[in-house]
Amino acid sequence: MKKIILLFALFFCSTSFAQKFSIKSDNGNVFFIDKSHTLKIKVEGYDSSKVLATSSALGILSGEDGRYTVNLDFGHLGQNNVGDSVRIDVFVIKEDGNYMIGGETFFIARKNDFGMGIDKYRSGDYLTISEFNTLEKIGIAMDDAWTEKVGNGYKVVRYECIVVPENGNAEGLTGTNENLSNQLRKIVDRVGVGCKIIFDDIVLKNATDDSKKGSRIFLNLTEKRGTYLYPFAEKESYTIDELMDIENLTAQVGPDSPLGGTVYQIISYEVLLVPKVGLTGAFMVTNNKFSEGLKKNIKENMKPGDKILMDNIRYIRPDGTYGNCSPVAIFIK
Repeated sequence: MKKIILLFALFFCSTSFAQKFSIKSDNGNVFFIDKSHTLKIKVEGYDSSKVLATSSALGILSGEDGRYTVNLDFGHLGQNNVGDSVRIDVFVIKEDGNYMIGGETFFIARKNDFGMGIDKYRSGDYLTISEFNTLEKIGIAMDDAWTEKVGNGYKVVRYECIVVPENGNAEGLTGTNENLSNQLRKIVDRVGVGCKIIFDDIVLKNATDDSKKGSRIFLNLTEKRGTYLYPFAEKESYTIDELMDIENLTAQVGPDSPLGGTVYQIISYEVLLVPKVGLTGAFMVTNNKFSEGLKKNIKENMKPGDKILMDNIRYIRPDGTYGNCSPVAIFIK
Protein backbone atom coordinates (compact mmCIF):
# COMPACT_ATOMS: atom_id res chain seq x y z
CA MET A 1 0.00 0.00 0.00
CA LYS A 2 1.37 3.36 -1.02
CA LYS A 3 0.93 6.19 1.41
CA ILE A 4 3.48 7.92 3.59
CA ILE A 5 5.68 4.84 3.39
CA LEU A 6 6.62 6.05 -0.06
CA LEU A 7 8.70 8.70 1.66
CA PHE A 8 11.64 6.33 1.30
CA ALA A 9 11.71 7.27 -2.37
CA LEU A 10 13.84 10.26 -1.46
CA PHE A 11 16.79 7.99 -0.76
CA PHE A 12 16.65 6.38 -4.18
CA CYS A 13 16.70 9.69 -6.00
CA SER A 14 19.96 9.96 -7.93
CA THR A 15 19.26 13.28 -9.63
CA SER A 16 16.46 15.62 -10.65
CA PHE A 17 15.47 16.38 -14.20
CA ALA A 18 13.33 18.90 -16.00
CA GLN A 19 9.70 17.85 -16.41
CA LYS A 20 6.42 19.72 -16.21
CA PHE A 21 4.40 18.91 -13.12
CA SER A 22 1.57 20.42 -11.10
CA ILE A 23 0.45 20.27 -7.49
CA LYS A 24 -3.13 21.47 -7.07
CA SER A 25 -4.31 22.10 -3.50
CA ASP A 26 -7.81 22.87 -2.28
CA ASN A 27 -6.45 25.92 -0.44
CA GLY A 28 -3.71 27.48 -2.52
CA ASN A 29 -0.30 27.41 -0.86
CA VAL A 30 -1.64 27.27 2.72
CA PHE A 31 -2.11 24.20 4.93
CA PHE A 32 -4.33 24.76 7.94
CA ILE A 33 -3.33 22.97 11.14
CA ASP A 34 -6.96 22.17 11.89
CA LYS A 35 -8.25 21.09 8.48
CA SER A 36 -7.59 18.20 6.09
CA HIS A 37 -6.43 19.17 2.59
CA THR A 38 -6.42 17.35 -0.72
CA LEU A 39 -3.62 17.45 -3.29
CA LYS A 40 -3.81 16.40 -6.93
CA ILE A 41 -0.39 15.86 -8.49
CA LYS A 42 0.30 15.35 -12.19
CA VAL A 43 3.51 14.91 -14.14
CA GLU A 44 3.48 15.44 -17.90
CA GLY A 45 4.10 12.21 -19.77
CA TYR A 46 3.59 9.89 -16.77
CA ASP A 47 0.62 7.86 -15.62
CA SER A 48 -0.60 8.70 -12.10
CA SER A 49 0.51 5.27 -10.86
CA LYS A 50 4.11 6.33 -11.53
CA VAL A 51 3.85 9.52 -9.46
CA LEU A 52 5.02 9.68 -5.84
CA ALA A 53 4.95 12.52 -3.33
CA THR A 54 6.84 13.12 -0.08
CA SER A 55 6.48 15.69 2.67
CA SER A 56 9.17 17.43 4.73
CA ALA A 57 6.94 16.98 7.82
CA LEU A 58 6.72 13.40 9.03
CA GLY A 59 3.34 11.68 9.18
CA ILE A 60 1.05 14.26 7.54
CA LEU A 61 0.79 12.86 4.00
CA SER A 62 -1.22 9.85 2.81
CA GLY A 63 -2.48 8.67 -0.55
CA GLU A 64 -1.34 7.24 -3.89
CA ASP A 65 -1.68 7.59 -7.66
CA GLY A 66 -1.31 11.36 -7.63
CA ARG A 67 -4.09 11.94 -5.06
CA TYR A 68 -3.03 12.76 -1.53
CA THR A 69 -4.47 13.97 1.75
CA VAL A 70 -2.56 16.34 4.02
CA ASN A 71 -3.52 16.44 7.69
CA LEU A 72 -1.24 18.33 10.05
CA ASP A 73 -3.01 16.79 13.03
CA PHE A 74 -0.95 13.68 12.25
CA GLY A 75 2.35 15.55 12.53
CA HIS A 76 2.58 15.14 16.27
CA LEU A 77 6.29 15.64 16.95
CA GLY A 78 6.09 19.40 17.40
CA GLN A 79 7.40 20.31 13.95
CA ASN A 80 4.19 21.92 12.67
CA ASN A 81 3.63 25.45 13.94
CA VAL A 82 1.82 28.48 12.57
CA GLY A 83 4.18 30.34 10.25
CA ASP A 84 6.32 27.28 9.45
CA SER A 85 6.52 25.82 5.97
CA VAL A 86 6.06 22.32 4.53
CA ARG A 87 7.64 21.21 1.27
CA ILE A 88 5.92 18.67 -0.97
CA ASP A 89 8.33 17.00 -3.40
CA VAL A 90 7.26 15.06 -6.50
CA PHE A 91 8.97 11.94 -7.88
CA VAL A 92 8.37 9.64 -10.83
CA ILE A 93 9.11 5.92 -10.91
CA LYS A 94 11.53 4.88 -13.67
CA GLU A 95 13.14 1.55 -14.37
CA ASP A 96 16.45 2.63 -12.88
CA GLY A 97 15.05 4.37 -9.80
CA ASN A 98 12.81 7.14 -8.55
CA TYR A 99 13.63 10.61 -9.87
CA MET A 100 12.74 13.92 -8.27
CA ILE A 101 10.80 16.25 -10.56
CA GLY A 102 10.55 19.21 -8.20
CA GLY A 103 8.36 20.49 -5.42
CA GLU A 104 6.40 23.34 -3.88
CA THR A 105 6.37 25.03 -0.49
CA PHE A 106 3.19 25.43 1.55
CA PHE A 107 2.78 27.61 4.63
CA ILE A 108 1.10 26.60 7.87
CA ALA A 109 -1.79 28.65 9.25
CA ARG A 110 -4.68 28.17 11.65
CA LYS A 111 -8.18 28.13 10.21
CA ASN A 112 -10.01 28.89 13.44
CA ASP A 113 -9.40 31.58 16.04
CA PHE A 114 -7.70 29.60 18.78
CA GLY A 115 -5.44 26.58 19.00
CA MET A 116 -6.98 24.22 21.53
CA GLY A 117 -5.66 21.72 24.05
CA ILE A 118 -6.86 19.37 26.76
CA ASP A 119 -4.67 19.89 29.81
CA LYS A 120 -1.08 19.40 28.52
CA TYR A 121 -2.13 17.53 25.36
CA ARG A 122 -2.30 19.09 21.92
CA SER A 123 -3.68 17.85 18.64
CA GLY A 124 -1.78 14.81 17.32
CA ASP A 125 -0.54 13.65 20.74
CA TYR A 126 -0.54 10.04 21.92
CA LEU A 127 -1.86 9.06 25.34
CA THR A 128 -3.04 6.02 27.25
CA ILE A 129 -6.55 5.28 28.51
CA SER A 130 -5.50 6.04 32.09
CA GLU A 131 -4.03 9.37 30.98
CA PHE A 132 -7.17 10.21 29.00
CA ASN A 133 -9.35 9.47 32.02
CA THR A 134 -7.48 12.10 34.06
CA LEU A 135 -8.31 14.86 31.55
CA GLU A 136 -10.90 17.38 32.67
CA LYS A 137 -11.34 20.42 30.45
CA ILE A 138 -10.91 21.60 26.88
CA GLY A 139 -9.32 25.03 26.74
CA ILE A 140 -7.29 27.48 24.70
CA ALA A 141 -3.58 26.74 24.39
CA MET A 142 -1.95 30.10 25.13
CA ASP A 143 0.87 29.65 22.64
CA ASP A 144 1.39 33.19 21.31
CA ALA A 145 0.92 36.82 22.34
CA TRP A 146 -2.22 37.29 20.24
CA THR A 147 -3.90 34.28 21.87
CA GLU A 148 -2.99 35.42 25.36
CA LYS A 149 -4.42 38.88 24.69
CA VAL A 150 -7.59 37.93 22.80
CA GLY A 151 -8.30 34.54 24.40
CA ASN A 152 -8.51 35.72 27.97
CA GLY A 153 -11.99 34.98 29.29
CA TYR A 154 -13.12 32.62 26.52
CA LYS A 155 -14.41 29.20 27.54
CA VAL A 156 -15.72 26.27 25.54
CA VAL A 157 -19.54 26.14 25.42
CA ARG A 158 -19.97 23.42 22.82
CA TYR A 159 -18.03 20.74 20.96
CA GLU A 160 -18.60 17.65 18.88
CA CYS A 161 -16.56 14.55 19.66
CA ILE A 162 -16.19 11.33 17.69
CA VAL A 163 -14.29 8.22 18.79
CA VAL A 164 -13.00 6.20 15.82
CA PRO A 165 -11.88 2.61 16.60
CA GLU A 166 -9.37 0.61 14.57
CA ASN A 167 -12.27 -1.65 13.59
CA GLY A 168 -16.00 -1.17 13.83
CA ASN A 169 -18.31 1.82 13.94
CA ALA A 170 -17.40 5.26 15.25
CA GLU A 171 -19.30 6.72 18.20
CA GLY A 172 -20.01 10.38 18.79
CA LEU A 173 -21.47 12.80 21.29
CA THR A 174 -21.99 16.52 21.85
CA GLY A 175 -20.51 18.41 24.79
CA THR A 176 -22.23 21.55 26.10
CA ASN A 177 -19.43 22.97 28.26
CA GLU A 178 -15.66 22.79 28.69
CA ASN A 179 -15.72 19.59 30.75
CA LEU A 180 -15.15 16.10 29.35
CA SER A 181 -18.21 13.99 30.12
CA ASN A 182 -18.29 10.62 31.89
CA GLN A 183 -20.16 9.31 28.85
CA LEU A 184 -17.11 10.06 26.71
CA ARG A 185 -14.82 8.28 29.18
CA LYS A 186 -17.06 5.20 29.04
CA ILE A 187 -16.92 5.16 25.24
CA VAL A 188 -13.12 5.42 25.26
CA ASP A 189 -12.82 2.66 27.89
CA ARG A 190 -15.04 0.41 25.78
CA VAL A 191 -13.34 1.09 22.45
CA GLY A 192 -9.82 0.73 23.88
CA VAL A 193 -6.36 1.39 22.47
CA GLY A 194 -5.81 2.14 18.83
CA CYS A 195 -8.74 4.53 18.52
CA LYS A 196 -8.60 8.17 17.48
CA ILE A 197 -10.54 10.82 19.42
CA ILE A 198 -11.52 13.90 17.44
CA PHE A 199 -12.91 17.10 18.98
CA ASP A 200 -14.34 19.42 16.33
CA ASP A 201 -16.83 22.28 15.85
CA ILE A 202 -15.55 23.81 19.09
CA VAL A 203 -17.37 27.01 20.07
CA LEU A 204 -16.09 29.40 22.76
CA LYS A 205 -17.74 32.41 24.39
CA ASN A 206 -16.71 35.06 26.90
CA ALA A 207 -18.65 36.91 29.60
CA THR A 208 -20.14 39.33 27.06
CA ASP A 209 -21.34 36.44 24.88
CA ASP A 210 -18.82 37.08 22.08
CA SER A 211 -18.29 33.89 20.11
CA LYS A 212 -15.07 32.39 18.67
CA LYS A 213 -14.14 29.10 17.00
CA GLY A 214 -11.53 26.70 18.33
CA SER A 215 -9.22 24.46 16.32
CA ARG A 216 -9.80 20.73 16.00
CA ILE A 217 -8.10 18.41 18.50
CA PHE A 218 -7.01 14.98 17.27
CA LEU A 219 -5.78 12.52 19.92
CA ASN A 220 -4.42 8.98 19.53
CA LEU A 221 -5.10 6.34 22.17
CA THR A 222 -2.04 4.13 22.46
CA GLU A 223 -0.60 1.25 24.48
CA LYS A 224 -0.12 1.07 28.21
CA ARG A 225 2.48 3.46 29.56
CA GLY A 226 5.97 2.11 29.38
CA THR A 227 6.16 0.68 25.84
CA TYR A 228 9.20 2.33 24.25
CA LEU A 229 11.47 1.98 21.26
CA TYR A 230 14.82 0.71 22.50
CA PRO A 231 17.59 1.78 22.63
CA PHE A 232 16.15 5.25 22.01
CA ALA A 233 14.16 5.24 25.26
CA GLU A 234 17.37 5.60 27.23
CA LYS A 235 18.30 9.13 26.13
CA GLU A 236 17.50 11.81 23.53
CA SER A 237 20.98 12.83 22.31
CA TYR A 238 23.44 10.61 20.45
CA THR A 239 26.72 11.09 18.65
CA ILE A 240 26.90 9.80 15.08
CA ASP A 241 29.40 7.15 16.25
CA GLU A 242 26.89 5.92 18.84
CA LEU A 243 24.20 5.63 16.17
CA MET A 244 26.57 3.64 13.95
CA ASP A 245 26.89 1.01 16.71
CA ILE A 246 23.13 0.31 16.91
CA GLU A 247 22.05 -2.93 15.23
CA ASN A 248 18.54 -3.96 16.31
CA LEU A 249 15.47 -2.13 17.62
CA THR A 250 12.88 -3.53 20.03
CA ALA A 251 9.58 -2.45 21.54
CA GLN A 252 10.14 -2.86 25.23
CA VAL A 253 7.90 -2.39 28.25
CA GLY A 254 9.59 -0.39 30.96
CA PRO A 255 9.87 -1.27 34.66
CA ASP A 256 6.97 1.05 35.58
CA SER A 257 4.53 -1.14 33.63
CA PRO A 258 2.56 -4.11 35.00
CA LEU A 259 3.93 -6.10 32.04
CA GLY A 260 7.43 -5.61 33.45
CA GLY A 261 10.11 -5.86 30.82
CA THR A 262 8.30 -7.65 27.98
CA VAL A 263 10.12 -7.28 24.65
CA TYR A 264 8.36 -7.26 21.27
CA GLN A 265 9.82 -7.38 17.77
CA ILE A 266 9.76 -4.21 15.67
CA ILE A 267 8.39 -4.89 12.17
CA SER A 268 8.49 -1.43 10.56
CA TYR A 269 9.20 2.23 11.20
CA GLU A 270 9.59 5.52 9.35
CA VAL A 271 12.40 8.03 9.77
CA LEU A 272 12.77 11.69 8.87
CA LEU A 273 16.30 13.17 8.85
CA VAL A 274 16.07 16.90 9.57
CA PRO A 275 19.35 18.80 9.09
CA LYS A 276 19.63 22.43 10.12
CA VAL A 277 20.91 23.18 6.62
CA GLY A 278 19.97 21.22 3.52
CA LEU A 279 17.17 18.97 2.35
CA THR A 280 15.09 16.86 4.70
CA GLY A 281 15.36 13.14 3.93
CA ALA A 282 12.96 10.29 4.64
CA PHE A 283 13.35 6.57 5.01
CA MET A 284 11.17 3.49 5.55
CA VAL A 285 12.42 0.26 7.16
CA THR A 286 10.34 -2.93 7.17
CA ASN A 287 12.24 -4.98 9.76
CA ASN A 288 13.78 -4.59 13.22
CA LYS A 289 17.20 -3.40 12.01
CA PHE A 290 18.68 0.05 12.34
CA SER A 291 19.51 -0.40 8.70
CA GLU A 292 22.90 0.08 7.06
CA GLY A 293 21.32 2.30 4.40
CA LEU A 294 19.86 4.57 7.06
CA LYS A 295 23.15 4.71 8.97
CA LYS A 296 25.01 5.52 5.77
CA ASN A 297 22.72 8.51 5.16
CA ILE A 298 23.07 9.67 8.75
CA LYS A 299 26.87 9.51 8.55
CA GLU A 300 27.03 11.31 5.21
CA ASN A 301 24.34 13.94 5.72
CA MET A 302 23.84 14.64 9.44
CA LYS A 303 25.86 16.88 11.77
CA PRO A 304 25.72 17.95 15.43
CA GLY A 305 22.56 19.97 16.04
CA ASP A 306 20.53 18.05 13.45
CA LYS A 307 17.46 16.01 14.38
CA ILE A 308 16.08 12.55 13.56
CA LEU A 309 12.33 11.87 13.89
CA MET A 310 10.93 8.33 14.00
CA ASP A 311 7.22 7.60 13.60
CA ASN A 312 4.67 4.89 12.77
CA ILE A 313 6.77 2.41 14.77
CA ARG A 314 4.98 -0.94 14.67
CA TYR A 315 5.71 -4.14 16.56
CA ILE A 316 4.18 -7.62 16.69
CA ARG A 317 3.13 -9.54 19.80
CA PRO A 318 3.40 -13.33 20.22
CA ASP A 319 -0.34 -13.69 19.57
CA GLY A 320 0.04 -12.07 16.13
CA THR A 321 -1.57 -8.72 17.04
CA TYR A 322 0.18 -5.42 16.43
CA GLY A 323 1.00 -2.35 18.47
CA ASN A 324 2.62 1.06 18.03
CA CYS A 325 5.42 2.70 19.96
CA SER A 326 5.22 6.42 20.58
CA PRO A 327 7.14 8.69 18.18
CA VAL A 328 10.81 9.35 18.93
CA ALA A 329 12.90 12.50 18.51
CA ILE A 330 16.69 12.04 18.43
CA PHE A 331 19.17 14.91 18.57
CA ILE A 332 22.69 14.65 17.11
CA LYS A 333 25.36 15.90 19.49
